[in-house]
Parts: sequence; C-alpha cells; structure tokens
Amino acid sequence: MISGGAALVYELAWLRLLALAVGNTAYATSTILSIFLGGLALGAYCGGKFADQKANMGLKAYACLEICIGFAAPFTSVLLSQTPQAVAAICHALPGSLFLATALIILLSCLLLLPSTMLMGATLPVLMRFVQASGEQSKWFSWLYGINTLGAVLGSFSAALLGFAYLGILATTLVAGAFNVAVGMANLFISRKFSPLSCEAAAQEPAQTELCAGSTDAKNFSQLRPEGRGNPRRTIQSRRHVHLPCRDLKTVA
Repeated sequence: MISGGAALVYELAWLRLLALAVGNTAYATSTILSIFLGGLALGAYCGGKFADQKANMGLKAYACLEICIGFAAPFTSVLLSQTPQAVAAICHALPGSLFLATALIILLSCLLLLPSTMLMGATLPVLMRFVQASGEQSKWFSWLYGINTLGAVLGSFSAALLGFAYLGILATTLVAGAFNVAVGMANLFISRKFSPLSCEAAAQEPAQTELCAGSTDAKNFSQLRPEGRGNPRRTIQSRRHVHLPCRDLKTVA
C-alpha cells in the first residue's frame, strides 16, 4: 500500500514539474503518461526476468528495489525541476526546427523518468516470485494488486489535496522517498527470518511425512510376518495389531 501510494505521488509530481517545461496541453500530458507507463511496463518485464534468475534472493531483492526507489525518485524530481532551463536552451539552439526540438525534449524526459519508473515496475514481479511457492498464487496476486491499487488511490488524494499545497512538490517527493526507504528496511529485516523456499518446503513436508509413515508401516508389517510362519495362530494374532490405512497399502504397493 505504501509503495503504491508513493508511486502515484511521484507520478503527479513529475506531471506538474514537466508541465512547467513542455506545457499543460493534452499532447504534452499524454506524452508524459506514456513515458511513465512505458517505464513501468519495461521494469515489470525486466523484473520478471531477474526474479526467475535470482529466485533465491527472496524479499531482499524487493527490499533493495524499494530503497533504490526511495533515493532515485526524489533525485529525479530535483532534476525535473531544472527542465524548464534545459527546454529553453534546446528551443533557443534550434529555433527553426520544431520537430527536432520536440524529439530532444521527449528524449530528455525518457532519460529522466525511465530509471525510477523501471524500478517501480519491477517491484510487483519480484514480490510475486517470493510468494509463488505458497501454492495460492492467484489469491496472493489479487491481494497484492488490490492493496497496491488502494495505496495508489490514497497517495494521489493525499498528494493533490495535502502534500503539494502545504509542503510543495519537492518536499512531498522527499517524504514519499522516506516511506519507500522505510518499507525497504522493514523487508530487509523480515528477509532475515524468512527464506525464499520456506513456503515450498512447508508445502512438501506433508507429502514427505505421509511417505515416511507408509514406509514405517511397511517395515513393521515385514517384521511381523516372519515371526508367525511357524505358528499360524500367532500370525493371525500379530496381524490383528497391524492397522494399515488404504492409502498406506497403496504406498507400500
């Protein structure tokens, strides 16, 4: 929830900062949103590939991503606050080429936004890889995505109604960055107690226990049979004390 709220705080802050440089028209706003969402998609793709290759990292990878976001996103806001001067210099250097100037402005926006947005997009795949071994992937995915969306709604309201009005854009992004770092540190602390394969081992333990129980009953049965070969009555009496469930007989077979 905190991570989703911070992401929407950054999005609104960057929209306002870039609007000072490229204008507040529908074309400028759609371009900025496209860069932001494209960075999230690219980060989700790269995060999924990284999570498959580094599955043993568990929560540590997610914690490192949150800490990196906490430092990179406010720094991006500081850089975006200087974009009006950069855009003015580009337009002054290319007075007769509107297309080339627009392309350079879009390229500058991509260079500034993509690192932070890719980090934010990579958090959900990495976190889902950690809970994948629980056996209830669809349930966990629904809960995580729903909580993240709820945090995004709360973050957008708090930033637009409270943060920007009372703290300012840069200070609000600094507060959001502090929350990201706090989430990352908390997950680092939790990762020391939970290994990434703990859920998978717990899921496999009942099957292993049942197999061992079946093997033990089979061993006891094999030990009882030779003792009663010479005495049929003892054989019948010994078999009365052997209680093998049907599933254990199947296991022995």
